[in-house]
Amino acid sequence: MAEEQWTPRIIEAALHGESGDIIPALNKHRLIRVSMPLYLIRLLDHLARTDTHRVPRNASDIVERAMTEFASSYDAAVLDVAIPGFAQALQYPYFTPRAIDVYRRCRYCAISITEATREVCRECKRRHEPDEHLGEYGLPELDREDA
Repeated sequence: MAEEQWTPRIIEAALHGESGDIIPALNKHRLIRVSMPLYLIRLLDHLARTDTHRVPRNASDIVERAMTEFASSYDAAVLDVAIPGFAQALQYPYFTPRAIDVYRRCRYCAISITEATREVCRECKRRHEPDEHLGEYGLPELDREDA
């Protein structure tokens, strides 16, 4: 009932950092940087502003809802092979917790990370979290002009 009124992001924020034992690891929110055309950014803003719920929405809420609907159109059992725990995370809050160590795995590709302070492997950091000072796209190979 709460999810009809509040988004998962808002519910997690309301727990004030005490979500460790309440929300499964794959359902916890993490910030990522996404690049998209301006018209889609403005669409996200429009959808967030015109959402009819009493609790204000933002771009993250709209993207999460769209991605959840998109993910629901796939066979969750097949995706669960590639992304362990995916099927249960998609059904949240109705799931049975898995006994896998997802806390020490990359948030993008789920490979094991040996450094306790990292949440993203080095390859995914380079791919998904570009350094803006390296150019418009953050990846020098995308900024090269082909002659």
